Amino acid sequence: MRRNSWFFLLLFCVLFRCEKKPETSAPAASAPTAPAAASVAPPANPKPAPEVPAVPLEDFTPKAKQIVEKLQKKDFAGILAEFDGTMAKMLDETRLKATWEQLTSHTGELKRQVSATREIKGLHQMISVLCEFEKAFLIVKVTFDKDGRVAGLFFAPAEQPGVAPAASYIHADRFTEENVAFGAEPFLLPGVLCLPKEMPGPFAAAVLVHGSGPNDRDETIGPNKPFRDLAHGLCSAGFAVLRYDKRTKVHAALMMKDANRIDLNLETIDDVKRAVAFLEKDKRILGDKIFIIGHSLGAMAAPAIARDLPKLAGIVMMAANARPLEELVVDQVRFLSSQDGRITDEEKAALEKIERQAQKVREPDLRPDTPVTDLLLGLPASYWLYLRNYDPVAEAKKLTLPMLILQGSRDYQVSAEKDFSVWKKELKDRANVKFHLFEDLNHLFMPGEGIPGPTEYMKPGRVSSEVVERIIAFMKEQGGTK
Repeated sequence: MRRNSWFFLLLFCVLFRCEKKPETSAPAASAPTAPAAASVAPPANPKPAPEVPAVPLEDFTPKAKQIVEKLQKKDFAGILAEFDGTMAKMLDETRLKATWEQLTSHTGELKRQVSATREIKGLHQMISVLCEFEKAFLIVKVTFDKDGRVAGLFFAPAEQPGVAPAASYIHADRFTEENVAFGAEPFLLPGVLCLPKEMPGPFAAAVLVHGSGPNDRDETIGPNKPFRDLAHGLCSAGFAVLRYDKRTKVHAALMMKDANRIDLNLETIDDVKRAVAFLEKDKRILGDKIFIIGHSLGAMAAPAIARDLPKLAGIVMMAANARPLEELVVDQVRFLSSQDGRITDEEKAALEKIERQAQKVREPDLRPDTPVTDLLLGLPASYWLYLRNYDPVAEAKKLTLPMLILQGSRDYQVSAEKDFSVWKKELKDRANVKFHLFEDLNHLFMPGEGIPGPTEYMKPGRVSSEVVERIIAFMKEQGGTK
């Protein structure tokens, strides 16, 4: 499970990383200002422009640095004193302390602040502080409201020095990319459509479906961009590929307004359907040759997507969990806590809390109004109730379309032993399903060595050429190229 990213399990606001954005209809910073192919027209009655201060806002960069200093000193009460009303309700001192201790148990202690950048959106300003820890670099991002109260706090991997190795499957001269947007207001999603160049269309196409958390279009984690690798590799081979920023990334504030009803449909599935519909309207795309390629949570959701989109040409499932999510989470935390051969009292307490929350998720009397603080990952009861009624393996058994299920042997987040083996056992007699286990590849389908762990995600890498070639061969077998 990425988000899909190792820090995903450590966050107190898992869907949105507590990134509170101003409520405005203006495009997000990563959205194209003039999409080359949008599926919707501008609204007939545009919303008013975001409020702009009459005088420049006070620069809250020093305040953000002070927040980071308090984290370093473990002055959690001092940080909470800076929260606005919404953040105070979302995060108490115990949860902040547990989050920080779990984070530093894997990154080591915070050594220094390297630099800080400031971004202004309406009356909010977001300060990103690049920090060096003993084992990794992270960005601590603090969002302030107009009064200087903390309205958002989250942690993200930072780019590491070094360059990813060249990928033999990427040929930049064979494809072009254009900014697009699809969906409907207020959840218009920005993305990139990669198209083969100097080749006759129309083309077979793939939609890339993210893992857990608020992923961007490249499914960026540290210096790695696995979705960009996949898109460029497939497009180099003659396929069109659509990748986009996830709703929980670009519309976090809007989704937080109705957070108690979020489920897998609202987080992922609904937007995949819109992405497919967007491609079907493009004359450069073969409408009956559209594939779904899901990673982690996106792979787990793929059978549900295929159920609702019976005309898909096929689905590719990369690191798909077969077990319930709550079981997966407990196993991940247990594995990470024991990496150094011992479990500290703090880690034991955190694990016991996770286990209690997982048990709460399993209880038959789980209700929609169960407090989110009692449940795993900061996800509301609506999310867990949806998953309780969704069995991806059982759903996959009902499908007749071609399926390719891929797994890395060193993946500690989705297990070859506990997940991939279940897929093989339950679907082994299906002529429409193919499997492949890649030795020495991790959750990002990149090579690693030694004991698997989150720090290897911070090393520049590329999706293995074997993986890309296997997907290309699968799509070609379904008539994906002329």
